[in-house]
Amino acid sequence: MNNKRMITAKELVMMNPSLIRRNTDLMRSYIQIYKDAFFVEPNCFSCSFQKDFQKLKRFVLKNNIEIKTHLVMGNYTLKSRFKNNILTYRIDNKPYRSYGYLMTDEFAKAFLSNGTKEELKQRAEMFEGEVVIETKVTKKSLKGLKRSDIDEMLVEKGLIPEDYVNLTEAKNALIS
Repeated sequence: MNNKRMITAKELVMMNPSLIRRNTDLMRSYIQIYKDAFFVEPNCFSCSFQKDFQKLKRFVLKNNIEIKTHLVMGNYTLKSRFKNNILTYRIDNKPYRSYGYLMTDEFAKAFLSNGTKEELKQRAEMFEGEVVIETKVTKKSLKGLKRSDIDEMLVEKGLIPEDYVNLTEAKNALIS
């Protein structure tokens, strides 16, 4: 279960910015409070953090607003040796990147579910504890697979391969 406590925008902007940058949970809270204040996510966390942090600080202190968010420990924790790496995954050939120390649970979930089987296995080893890899089956990912591979995937999904006489039916069962 996640550890939660409320943190206000005022508490956050009064903290040392370098402490926020080093702490994944505080960084998540910073991003959430920034989104609540300006209705957009900061552009580039590493490039514009100081400028964006000062902008948020001026806004919060000048307007005396009360924004609260949960300070939440994430479900996905990278091993320390990977925290400074740039993590990348692709969807439809479009790259998505994040530094390990800025990774959100949403990014981690996508990072662990988009890629080849070998990539997903390597990526899972980058995390502490047991990681469950969720793979999304698409028509594109099934293209070129042999019947034996499709049957194996049907069994993993809890389906009976013999129920699907032709290959198209078997593929459709995996997609749905």
